[in-house]
Amino acid sequence: MIRLDGVHVRHKARSGGLLRRDAVHALTDVSLEVGRGEILGVVGESGCGKSTLARVLTGLQKPTEGDVLFHDRDLWRTPAAERRDRFGSAVGVVFQDPSTALNPRLTVRQILRDPLDVHRRGTRAERENRVEELLDLVGLPGHTLAALPGRLSGGQRQRVAIARALALEPELIVADEPTSALDVSVRAQVLNLLVDLRRRLGLGMVFISHDIQTVRYLADRIAVLYLGRVVEEGPAEAVGGTPRHPYTEALLSATPSLLEDTERIVLTGPVPSATHPPTGCPFRTRCWKADDECAAAFPAPAAGAGGHRWHCVHPQPAAPPAGATASGTPARSTT
Repeated sequence: MIRLDGVHVRHKARSGGLLRRDAVHALTDVSLEVGRGEILGVVGESGCGKSTLARVLTGLQKPTEGDVLFHDRDLWRTPAAERRDRFGSAVGVVFQDPSTALNPRLTVRQILRDPLDVHRRGTRAERENRVEELLDLVGLPGHTLAALPGRLSGGQRQRVAIARALALEPELIVADEPTSALDVSVRAQVLNLLVDLRRRLGLGMVFISHDIQTVRYLADRIAVLYLGRVVEEGPAEAVGGTPRHPYTEALLSATPSLLEDTERIVLTGPVPSATHPPTGCPFRTRCWKADDECAAAFPAPAAGAGGHRWHCVHPQPAAPPAGATASGTPARSTT
């Protein structure tokens, strides 16, 4: 449905004086695709490029290099009016914080009607009917339509944001950390709602989060980002169950599961700069396996079963060796 081919995004940043401008490497050679009805999870630390990737996928950010293909047509070679009408209505966005994503001066009815009015969908009566359908779709009572966002709970506001994203019957939803601003008790409700909507509507979805355990529960496939690069990608059960890249292993250890015995991995070493990224593998400055070979060049992809791919010179073992924990990390200190 949508595919990124060799996408680079570099931002200009002033540093070292008024006349000097450095490039911030937000995304580097990213290639991903999302199929119809599929959920792709994107995980990584803060600053790894997740939100930039979301902006590229939604057409809000033009890549510095590379192609964004929507149904095999290059998005940025499409006339602006066609891109706005065809692509703009086919992709919905759910932002991280519903308290800032919704206009506090508009009622829920006005918020849900806005995309329908902008795209001139149906008659006035049909738009009103659609607004009521959307509210029912996300499980909110009818009296919510008259409320301002400030009168709603965080979970209710996020349901309104999801309803707005669904207003134009999109093919793809991009959800940028949609549960991070919510209480733990509410997160499961929103996640279950997204799963149910995918099942009922056949939506494709890109779910972006720093919590790999949440993504593992929700997604069909997972892509792991580090310093703007995809370092591992594959089926959720493979990436979450037998991760091959050490960074993925560290992410899994940071959010332990109640079902697995995972040893905590504490990363040491300097955090690399997006302005002056290290040579070779970007994770090598913090990796306990790094050597001179890791600094030579970014590792070529290695492939496993089911489309599981990783970029690592010294990958984690495919199956836990004797004396290892369930996640495949040797039972020893890694600090």
